[in-house]
Amino acid sequence: GVEMLLLLALALLSGSSAETAGGCNITAAVLTVDYRSAAPVFIDSTPTFGWQVHSAAPNQTQSGYCIECASSLEQLLSGQPDLQNCTQVTSNNSLQIAYQGQPLQSGQRVFWRVQLWDGMGNRCAWSDVAEFETAFLSATEWNNSTWLTTDNAATNTCALYTDSPAPRFRTEFMLNQPAAQLRTARLYVTGLGYFRAFVNGEPVSDSFFDPGWTSYNKTVLYQVYNVTAALLHGNKHALGIELGNGFFNLVPLLFWGSREFREALAHGKPMFQLQLRLHYQDGSVQTIASSTTSGWRWSTAGPIVTNSVYLGEHYDARRRMPGWTSVGFNDSTWLPAVAAMRAATIGRLRLQALEPIRIQASYAAKYLHTVDGAAVYDIGKNIAGVCTVQAKGQVGATLDFLYGELLQPTGAVNGLTSVAGQVKKAGEGGPCSPDIAYQRDTLVLSGDLDEWTASFTWHGFRYFSVTGSTAALLNVTCHALRSDVKRILSFWTSNTMLNNIHNLDTNTAECNMMSVQSDCPHRERLGYGGDALMSGESLISNLDMSLFYRKRILDFLDTQRQNGGFTETAPFVGISDGGLGMDSGPIGWQAFEPTALRWMYQYYGNKDLLAQAFNATQAYINLLDTNPKAIESGLGDWMAIEKKNVNLTGHGFLYKGYDDFAYICNVLGKTDLALTYRKKAQAQIDTINALFLDQSTGLYANPSNPGASSQTSQSMALFYDIVPAAVRNKTLAVLRANLEANNFHFQTGAFGNKWLLMSLADNDMQDAAFQLMTQEDYPSFGYMMNNSNANATTAWESWFFSDNTFSHNHPMFTSGEVWLLQALAGIAPHPDAYGYDRIVIRPRPVKGVSHVVAKLETVRGTVVSGWSTAVFPRFLQLSVELPANTQGELVWQNQRFPLGNGKRSLLLELPESLW
Repeated sequence: GVEMLLLLALALLSGSSAETAGGCNITAAVLTVDYRSAAPVFIDSTPTFGWQVHSAAPNQTQSGYCIECASSLEQLLSGQPDLQNCTQVTSNNSLQIAYQGQPLQSGQRVFWRVQLWDGMGNRCAWSDVAEFETAFLSATEWNNSTWLTTDNAATNTCALYTDSPAPRFRTEFMLNQPAAQLRTARLYVTGLGYFRAFVNGEPVSDSFFDPGWTSYNKTVLYQVYNVTAALLHGNKHALGIELGNGFFNLVPLLFWGSREFREALAHGKPMFQLQLRLHYQDGSVQTIASSTTSGWRWSTAGPIVTNSVYLGEHYDARRRMPGWTSVGFNDSTWLPAVAAMRAATIGRLRLQALEPIRIQASYAAKYLHTVDGAAVYDIGKNIAGVCTVQAKGQVGATLDFLYGELLQPTGAVNGLTSVAGQVKKAGEGGPCSPDIAYQRDTLVLSGDLDEWTASFTWHGFRYFSVTGSTAALLNVTCHALRSDVKRILSFWTSNTMLNNIHNLDTNTAECNMMSVQSDCPHRERLGYGGDALMSGESLISNLDMSLFYRKRILDFLDTQRQNGGFTETAPFVGISDGGLGMDSGPIGWQAFEPTALRWMYQYYGNKDLLAQAFNATQAYINLLDTNPKAIESGLGDWMAIEKKNVNLTGHGFLYKGYDDFAYICNVLGKTDLALTYRKKAQAQIDTINALFLDQSTGLYANPSNPGASSQTSQSMALFYDIVPAAVRNKTLAVLRANLEANNFHFQTGAFGNKWLLMSLADNDMQDAAFQLMTQEDYPSFGYMMNNSNANATTAWESWFFSDNTFSHNHPMFTSGEVWLLQALAGIAPHPDAYGYDRIVIRPRPVKGVSHVVAKLETVRGTVVSGWSTAVFPRFLQLSVELPANTQGELVWQNQRFPLGNGKRSLLLELPESLW
């Protein structure tokens, strides 16, 4: 009967390894260095290696490995590695394995491969060869170059609004030897705020907004480009650099009428630093550097008249300079570049390991209508990006662009939800500021065919309008931009609403990834810790965030306050609402750092980052120890409909801080400290229950408002396992009663959404979670996507519709992705996972969904969970795939079964409630 079917299925779950007559059945694939596999891989510290273990057979493990490294491919393949010899290491680890070979030099190319031993001790074939190259391994490598700028005169901040042309720099140089003798050429370069680099008339990259935004007084990122091919013809060559203001030279706009970000950020006139290193066949090296003796000259006569990340770009095509980055250009009217005095306050240069910002998709703009002389266009969905404009008109004719997320009732573009800093009336933004800080661009035509794409700004928008010489407009194609992290999830269900929510969530996340995870792509563009904590696992569920979140953690380390607190935003712009002193942020926003470290270990196995951040994390925990009362302030469950219980959520975040820190200590082998903080975490549970729990009813409530039920309060206690076992059913009953009273609609804010959905799924109330996710009226995601005002293609900042204040592109409300992947498809790392080496498969089917398929590319390899209730009545047909060298666990009807790796097909009896 049914029991036999289940037993037969489970007999296949954890059987012994299958071996072929030929021996080893595993191979090492997808080789990585510091979590990067896409060539070229540059590193600036001791590299770490990683790989996936692949096998077509089930139940396969790795029992050992050895790594070889060589200076040339020939040495490696001939079995004569000169950098690191093959020494067998008995271990199943395949993540973050440190290089242990000969000392490396800057600019060194390294070829490597790995050999495995399988679970039966069989020696396997060598992997394919991978390679990496060292960048600058010491800060002294930059000594023979300097930061260059136009001049060191004080900035006229008012001019930033109307007249701040993007400076261009150029120089020409001769090769020391014939081009045929050139072996490699590498350009090491950075610029503040943003730079674009050119060699012999061609850009060195297709990326945007380099370098990634950091706290420039602490860290500036640099890039490395292989430009060998650009120098192989001729002996005379040209270098060009164009600089944008970025976040280094912001307009002095008063956000919310009071806060100027320039006051908190390192700022100054745009400047750059570079070295072009030419390696010849005879071993000699020629360096062309940014220095006052290298012939660098500058001009501000180029076409970018103004540029602001918030307010847009003014481009005058009449000022184009054909050939300015090529040999032979007449720069006699240009001025010599000078050393930037501001460079003394700039932090260390560090290689940008984060993926660059690139175009992800392009959309043809569709003309809708003309309103009051403005031609209105629609690209079909909200994006963050830029547009390529083609136009031909009279010399000096202008095209003015206004961007927005909505249309007004008249059909005109409504840009008010994306106005920078909520500046919406004259004088509010400070001297010289626009009356309304809209997202705008201006193109001045040259009289010829003009094609223009903004270089140093982006916009968050679906619609745009064009005024001026609209008849000159020929075509507009708009491009979605973000940090080029890899999409890792393919997800589909039989329920259209859930699929639409998934698309809503992922599109929102991808609009807010311009090297920091922003709150929104237009109004603020800031890296709030709270927003990342609210939606972080949502992004991790869909994208490879291993490098992106590493950078975000380091960003917060750079802005840590003297008292140990983390700032509300990183980079820090001066905001500290309800913080813990010394400009630190509210506790829910500070909590991102230790929780993100835990994610980095569970999802990616990045133990080194936990060690690197340990002292900073401990300083934060010490702050919580010494100032526990301050946690009762803060911002609570942000943008909740129900009344917030700020002191309860504050105490919950304190518990989470202790728990995360105990976890980190345990991973790092600091067992005594781990025990101390496990005890503190338990004591904090006791404190929370003493302060907020009514043991007789199971209700968690603020003592100042007894009897008031809150979805967030109940679900936070459930999600963090704070509820005593004897009271759990009562607490769940209180939560269910609240949901019924609200007709199964969300009342939670951006923190509470995940707590609520996962608490329901984990406590046999998946039906309630499904109802929440599939409602169509206010407040719900269905309402966002289908209402009488404007149908969302990205998640709103608020549950309610706003046509003036609140953003329509905010990732903080996207944590339903965690429920879709972990609770519905049933894929999650085990709580004790080290980089997904242990995987929990726990599908929780629900009426209203007959099919789910999820394919997730983890750091270990492909994980698949696909199920159907439509094939066999009363049964769930489950297909599972786990990567080799991992262990699985199937959780079904609150029972746990070991699950071997490989592919499995199972029949599991459904509970009667789902028949």
